[in-house]
Amino acid sequence: FADRTNNDADGNETYFEVAPRFSLGAMTGTKLELGPVKDVLVATTWEGGEGFNNYLYGIGFALNVPYTQYANINFYKADNDLTDDDYQMTINYAVPFKLGSEDFLVDAFLDWSTGENANHASELNWTSQYKWNVGKHISPDTRLYVGIEHSVWNNKYGYKGVDQNDVSALIKYHF
Repeated sequence: FADRTNNDADGNETYFEVAPRFSLGAMTGTKLELGPVKDVLVATTWEGGEGFNNYLYGIGFALNVPYTQYANINFYKADNDLTDDDYQMTINYAVPFKLGSEDFLVDAFLDWSTGENANHASELNWTSQYKWNVGKHISPDTRLYVGIEHSVWNNKYGYKGVDQNDVSALIKYHF
C-alpha cells in the first residue's frame, strides 16, 4: 500500500509498504502442512518514506484457522534506517460472514515490535476493517466495500506514550 499526505507546512509526503512472501512449499515442491500450519514462507517487507527505508525479513506461516478466509503470522528482523534495528511480529486475518443475503468481511492486522533502546519504545498497532460488500448489488463479482476502520496504535512510531485510537469511514475496492 501507499499513503500520500499533503501537509501545507511540510509539503507532500509518501509512505509505502511492499510485503512479498515466498512459499517454501511451492519453491521446494514439498507439502509443509502440520497441524494449523498450511505453509511456511520467507517473509519480507520494505517500508519506505521521506528519507528512510526499513527492510524486514524473517519467517512466516500461513495458518488454517476455522471461519477465516486467511490467517497469517510473520516474525521479522527489521533493519531500520533511522532507529536501532528491532524485531516485529505481524498477524493478519480475514473473517467473511453473511447477515441474511448480505456479505460482510472483517479483516485486520496486528503489528508488534520490540523496543531496542530507551529512545524507541515497543509498539503495538492493531487496525481492523469492518466492511459490507455493496458491490454485489452492481454485479455478482464486484467487491466494493463500505464500512469503518478502527486503528489502535500504542507508542506510535516508537514514541512512548504517543497513542492513537481512531475510527475512519472506509470505501475499498478489492480486485
